[in-house]
Amino acid sequence: MADLEDGLWAGNERVNPDSQPIHADFVTAMVKGKPGGFALKGGTAGFYGGPLKQLYNGPRPAGYNPMKKQGAIILGIGGDNSDRFETFSGS
Repeated sequence: MADLEDGLWAGNERVNPDSQPIHADFVTAMVKGKPGGFALKGGTAGFYGGPLKQLYNGPRPAGYNPMKKQGAIILGIGGDNSDRFETFSGS
C-alpha cells in the first residue's frame, strides 16, 4: 500500500481485491509515480529475494491529479543550496 497524504491506498481505491499478500519475514516495497498514475511493487527481501512483483499499476486516487511536488532542504547543503562549509571563531 502507498502512504499518501490522505491515508493508505492499495491502488486508486483504499482496498484492492486483486492484491496478493507477500509471505516473508522481510519485504521490499516501492511506490513509483508517473504522470497520471503510479505503481506499487513488492517482493521478498534478503538472500532469497527475487524480482519485485507489480502489485498495482494505474491511475491515482481521486483528488491526487496532478501530483503536487514541493521542495525540501537536503542534508549536506545550506538553505541557499550551497555546499560551502563556514567556520566561525569566537572572541
